[in-house]
Amino acid sequence: MKQQSLEESKALAQGYAAVPVVREILADTATPIGLVSLVRKESSRYFLLESLEQNDQAGRYSFIGFDPVARLRAKDRNAQVEFAGSRIPVDPNRPLEALRSILKAYRVPKIPGLPPFTGGFVGYFSYDFFQYCEPSLHFDPAKATAFPDFDLMLFDKVIAFDRVLQKMYLIVNIKTDDLEGNYAKAQKNLDAMEALVRQPVAPPAFTPAHLGPITSNQDKATYGENVEKIKEHIRQGDIFQAVYSQRFSASYDQDLFNMYRILRTTNPSQYMVLLKNDNLEIAGSSPETLIKVQDREITSMPIAGTRRRGRTEEEDKALERDMQTDPKELAEHNMLVDLARNDVGKVAEFGSVKVHDHLLVKKFSHVMHMTTRVTGTLKEGKDAIDTLCAAFPAGTLSGAPKVRACEILDGLEPERRGPYGGGMGYLDFAGNMDICIVIRTAVKYGDTVSFQTGSGIVADSKVEDEFMETINKAAAVRQALEATTEA
Repeated sequence: MKQQSLEESKALAQGYAAVPVVREILADTATPIGLVSLVRKESSRYFLLESLEQNDQAGRYSFIGFDPVARLRAKDRNAQVEFAGSRIPVDPNRPLEALRSILKAYRVPKIPGLPPFTGGFVGYFSYDFFQYCEPSLHFDPAKATAFPDFDLMLFDKVIAFDRVLQKMYLIVNIKTDDLEGNYAKAQKNLDAMEALVRQPVAPPAFTPAHLGPITSNQDKATYGENVEKIKEHIRQGDIFQAVYSQRFSASYDQDLFNMYRILRTTNPSQYMVLLKNDNLEIAGSSPETLIKVQDREITSMPIAGTRRRGRTEEEDKALERDMQTDPKELAEHNMLVDLARNDVGKVAEFGSVKVHDHLLVKKFSHVMHMTTRVTGTLKEGKDAIDTLCAAFPAGTLSGAPKVRACEILDGLEPERRGPYGGGMGYLDFAGNMDICIVIRTAVKYGDTVSFQTGSGIVADSKVEDEFMETINKAAAVRQALEATTEA
């Protein structure tokens, strides 16, 4: 066991509002799922963040947190902070300033050698959050949704599981105003965390779930009519592209823990998320970065261009070649790469925006995609929240031009999207952020589970192809839910 001393904490804390206190313990017999099975017995609010790509390209760390010290959420620009059991209203017109001020109150130093996330806000920003970044935009109030526009939990205690070194970092962030007293309290918290993670883990129970009939919020004919309406907007010059979606819903009588266990094995992706916040749960396997800031370096990774996976290796390769040579797919992809470059450029140093790995193909359990990575260096005076707003929502989930596409989609889609098409992930105490797009994701609210998929509509889109793309994209989540009903 390696323990950070009081003297080390004092040295690190100079000039900062908070400092992480870290204890390292051996974890060669532990697993992230085993740890979550312990954590979920302790709290109704917790998270698990992982990266699990296929071909053994697994991310190094899994992050787990529970018992948040605060919650910040907003609905129709009315924000609330919940801290220590009490709710404190903030200026309803400045909810992002509330987010900034709370993060500033926990500002920590960068400590070499630690995992990239050591504490901060974890949660989601719904697609409707775009209205906070674009004040001129107002979605139809008649299409109200129960979901907050954003819902974030503040975790000052984090467990980081290191797959490479087979150890755990137990992390408690403390304020520096009473460093010695807070350090002593941190030791008690670390003792409790260590006692928890050292408990024996029995195999989690797998009781079959009841999943009701899965229905869409629109029939195929309505979907086709709205695709044609979008194409008419394109012909009139209103937009170049829009991502039209449908939502699938069903009753479901379990939480999403077992569904997530299945999803992480059947559709491992760059961003695996399990999030529970009282009666709201999210379980996702998103392949796409919305926006990331790490040590002031910005990364966006647009995905555009989709084919189903082949039934044989030969068919798989043929579908890949077809996607890479399809003029419609290439034009759509390059348009969205340009949009990502423009988004990053809003907050990046002049001349720092670069394009990498153009048209790289990534393959998943049911579909394959073309991806490109866009990077830049964050301007002085800009922060992670500015960067999030510059990129939000992803062009690959909205369209181009972004504002007009979102207005058209709001008029055509039968319901507000909620989390779908927004972002989920973390903003940390050191000014970093890693947010993925909410796709390939199940959302459970109360007794209803839903998942949503879309396709990019351009001038020469064919209704049948676009409709089938939404069905193919839904397959991984649908099949994971259906698998939980089996003994």
